[in-house]
Amino acid sequence: MRLSEICVDRPVLASVMSLVIVLFGALALTRLPNRELPDVDEPVVTVTTVYPGAAPEVVETSVTEPLEDQLIGIEGVRHLVSQSREQVSTITIQFELGRDIEAAANDVRDRVARSRSELPDEVEDSIVAKRDSDANAVMWLAVSGDAYDQIQISQIVETRVKDRLGKLPGVSDVMVAGERRYAMRVWILNDRLVAHRLTIDDVTDALRRENVDIPSGRVEGADREYTVRSLGELRTVEGYESLIVATVAGEPIRLRDVAKVEVGPEDERKLVRFNQRSAVGLGIVKQSQANTLDVADAVHAVLPGIRADLPPDVRLEVAWDGAEFIRESISDVRRTIFEAIALVVLVIYLFLRSLRATVVPAVAIPVSIVGAFALLYFLGYTINTLTLMGVTLAIGLVVDDAIVVLENVTRWVERGVPPREAAIGGMREISFAVIAATVSSVAVFLPLAFLRDTTGRLFGESAVTVAAAILISGFVALTLSPALCALVLRERPRDRGVKARLAAALARLGEAYAGALGPVLRRPGVWLAVGVAWVALGAILYTRMPEELIPSDDRATVLVFNQAPEGATLDYTDRYQREAEKVVAAQPETEGIFSVVALGLGTPGLVNEAFLWVSLVPKEARERGQDDVIAALRDLLGAVPGIESFAFGPSPLRGFLGTPVELVVQGDDIGELKRVSDEIASRLRERPGFVNVRTDLFLNKPQLEVAIDRDRASDLGVSVRDIAGTLQILLGGLDLSTFKLGGETYNVMAQLPRAERSRPADLYGLYVRGRNGELVSLRSVVQAREAVAPRALNHYDRRRSARIHANLGEGLSQGAALAEAAAIANEVLAEAPGMRFDYAGEAERFFESGDALVFAYLLAIVVVYLVLAGQFESFVHPLTILVAVALSFTGALVALLATSHTLNLYSKIGLVMLVGLVAKNSILIVEFANQLRERGLPLREAVFEASRTRFRPILMTALATVMGIFPIALGTGAGGESRAPLGVAVVGGMLFSTALTFFVVPATYLAVERMRGGLAARRGRADAPRAAAAAAGAGGGGAS
Repeated sequence: MRLSEICVDRPVLASVMSLVIVLFGALALTRLPNRELPDVDEPVVTVTTVYPGAAPEVVETSVTEPLEDQLIGIEGVRHLVSQSREQVSTITIQFELGRDIEAAANDVRDRVARSRSELPDEVEDSIVAKRDSDANAVMWLAVSGDAYDQIQISQIVETRVKDRLGKLPGVSDVMVAGERRYAMRVWILNDRLVAHRLTIDDVTDALRRENVDIPSGRVEGADREYTVRSLGELRTVEGYESLIVATVAGEPIRLRDVAKVEVGPEDERKLVRFNQRSAVGLGIVKQSQANTLDVADAVHAVLPGIRADLPPDVRLEVAWDGAEFIRESISDVRRTIFEAIALVVLVIYLFLRSLRATVVPAVAIPVSIVGAFALLYFLGYTINTLTLMGVTLAIGLVVDDAIVVLENVTRWVERGVPPREAAIGGMREISFAVIAATVSSVAVFLPLAFLRDTTGRLFGESAVTVAAAILISGFVALTLSPALCALVLRERPRDRGVKARLAAALARLGEAYAGALGPVLRRPGVWLAVGVAWVALGAILYTRMPEELIPSDDRATVLVFNQAPEGATLDYTDRYQREAEKVVAAQPETEGIFSVVALGLGTPGLVNEAFLWVSLVPKEARERGQDDVIAALRDLLGAVPGIESFAFGPSPLRGFLGTPVELVVQGDDIGELKRVSDEIASRLRERPGFVNVRTDLFLNKPQLEVAIDRDRASDLGVSVRDIAGTLQILLGGLDLSTFKLGGETYNVMAQLPRAERSRPADLYGLYVRGRNGELVSLRSVVQAREAVAPRALNHYDRRRSARIHANLGEGLSQGAALAEAAAIANEVLAEAPGMRFDYAGEAERFFESGDALVFAYLLAIVVVYLVLAGQFESFVHPLTILVAVALSFTGALVALLATSHTLNLYSKIGLVMLVGLVAKNSILIVEFANQLRERGLPLREAVFEASRTRFRPILMTALATVMGIFPIALGTGAGGESRAPLGVAVVGGMLFSTALTFFVVPATYLAVERMRGGLAARRGRADAPRAAAAAAGAGGGGAS
């Protein structure tokens, strides 16, 4: 090849080309952001709307459904999921992966604004927020102090902590959980209010009328002007107490006469603790393209300075650091990379037994690996565990081409040819095989890069990393490798000692292979049958292998979701949450507990729900793994009375409360939907392997239904709005005005004290104003009865729905669990016409990824076949080459089964990668056999000689690839459990395929070529009479 000859003659030019690649790659490496995984979440936009005091049914019909009518028509909507609960409507719009999130958010805002006129006046403005994989907090901090109440801690957080963290580079937002914002609380004393012949409307009007701060213009003189400010805003408790509500019989009735006024917390229905101490939580959210590790490091760097500014007895602690696992995982993968490099170089040296010769393929590693980062940078990718895993995979691959070049040139040198001529001659002989192997390997990864679903997003960056490294290694093999061969290779002296014994062992191995190959080629049909049987075994294993989306790994974190009965108060839930905290704290593996009751960031939380984030001590410092701790906690927390507890481990591919099994049942009748979902959940609980089975549809929330006697109300001059407004303010609390404190603006909240709204009968003591200003007791116009109602009403693609969640215990794979759950759901729904079920969350991704990877595998085979057909100018030789792929498929499954691994995203990606890896071995045999036949060797001798000659480079490259991937297969380090199946699949596939390739591929080549020869001979015999007749006819025509 002309390029190789130029590089042999100009080694400095060859070196400079490689150095330029390394230079740009090194620059890119310093500028690539770090994260755990690529961005695999679909674009999501949420619409949150608060309707103060409204019941779930009212929120559903008045807020959620009008908004859904508008939002469903937006382009690219995949799923529209909503929840209507007390006071809050939350609509989640999931878009297709290709949808631009900025454009999607703008479309959502436009539709929400368009529907504002259809919503009740009391509804607060909707909050439209973009949400993607970066919208979750990467770190939680806890601020606490024994001598301070929650309001004081909240003030310290707001004034001394939050802003300093928010200004750090890469920080997008700082969420505050469990805060107590100041409010001017106006506790209405109903008896006094009635005694003064007043209603809550009088108080409301007074607060809104007498507490104002509006511009008042200017006074302009000849030489001076004044800005006029009307001091109409109330700022102190005393000022509010002195506010005149009304004048009755000439006497002013002040606010203190009918209410108790104090500065207190706006909302007390959220609690946060860290290590069983009351605290306020701070969640650090990073910017979309920010480096997670840099953000975490910046937070840790500023914490000592913030602590120095806090009061002495206030603690600022890191409750949970999500960057720690990423840091450890990336560190472990980097360590794996160096281990792989050492193992690969060792394999090369053992085969070549020369440091000078080992340099040639070893140089390809840094050039190819570092150079690949340049492409990642220009494509906007990141450094994450998968791209680094791609680097580890590539280490064993990038040396393959250089090894083939080195081995071929070495063979020429051993014949006595001078190094320069040997390099040129060897490259002429091997260049085509190098190009074919490189192009076919790169072609395998193209389907992964073009998948547009979660799988494509997840492994696209890894695929591009490997493909770029292999492409660069092919370039190095054609340029730098022959130049180095010409410079460093010499006729080697006789080996001595260990080297001599190693050389003898390799020679004996080659001779043994040659001796075994002879009988194989004499009876190729036998080995074809062996190959078919091996492939058939793989087909059988594939249908019986356990499957899951992604393996679990030990993240040193346990999540616990606690649920109290519907109607439970905050105090009730908190009492049993404390019991759960004690159980968790008693575990020797527990390092920290971050506890939240009624989590609701920006919206009212559910007071009967609580969460625990449990940080475990590092894996190497505890005897039990994360899954063992979770299993123990399930039993221990199950003994805590009064609540249901669900302990589980986090996953990077599911939501906060997502589970491996997640079904959505859809129907219109809420009662029937409840019955069906409970029946499915009940049957799942009876099946072994299903744990933490629960549904999200509850119809037992205690509710007071207030029926209004409209005729009676009309006779008394009372409107329905007056009644509803009175109940909303006095029972639910409502912000009626604002006041300023310390430069911040806070709400003025009016409400009955808790003691005056603790019994259902208390609402009969409330009054509204009727005709002629008379007070009318609600007892006269309403009738209240106790009932039960939905805790929340959920919609999935606009239909009412119920979700069924389940975690998995030992012995049940996700694939088997989903199949069993689907069978149960179909059986139950057969008796419920008009209802259906679908998969959601991780379950939906499981089926999508399975279909996508089957498509990618088949597409990879087709692409490689077409590439090889174009290179070999034959549609037959690629079939012989791809025999190795079929052999590797079974080998990978056998290895996974032997090591108790599953078919998952990682192992299936390994199967796809094997298509390109094992094809290299067949290419070397087929391509050289073709060359020998062109030189005149008979078919059988050509196959034998090609297989014998290529035995050493094939064995060397295969072992180098296996050793490069072996550290991944061991599954050590943070996140190693999830990466191990990929390594096991590739190692097993390579070993079994290589062993069988040495015999099955030559036998296949021989059988196919004999078949082709036989067909050509038959066609020749069939064409001979026609040719003779044609010749005779031509002769006769000439004679006449």
